[in-house]
Amino acid sequence: MHQEIVTYESPERNLWLAVIERALKDYCFFFDRLMQRRMSPIYRRSDDADAVKATALFKKWVAEFERLQWFLFDNQPQPFNLVYLVLQLYDDDTGMVSNIRKVAEEQFKRQLDIMVDQKLFPVLVDHIQKNSTANQAKAAEQESKLRHKRFRLTTDI
Repeated sequence: MHQEIVTYESPERNLWLAVIERALKDYCFFFDRLMQRRMSPIYRRSDDADAVKATALFKKWVAEFERLQWFLFDNQPQPFNLVYLVLQLYDDDTGMVSNIRKVAEEQFKRQLDIMVDQKLFPVLVDHIQKNSTANQAKAAEQESKLRHKRFRLTTDI
């Protein structure tokens, strides 16, 4: 006998799914926000990597990258990380965590390779390559449509 799994849509469930999607977008296209702001000490080639590493801006972006990595890749369910949310929403019976992580790794590696090729954010790229496993993934062949998804707040209350 096959029992069909019934899921119930709720505003809370949709909210948490949006949080997961936003974290995925922020991680996969991490350098996009930096590109938009053209952050000079990190954006261009710097001969003084130690000076760049000492800047508050560099520390801010490293901390943001590490938060996104924690959210997506920590294997322990901790309040409001990916594993925790998927277990609450889906019981992870479909391997959703693995699928999300695969997309994240491949899309981020694609963007990381572009930054290396274009010699952008060299100090930050070097830090990420040395202090994470992000460089070990296989790069995605195509860019995800998630990159251009717009997130908007509605005023329809």
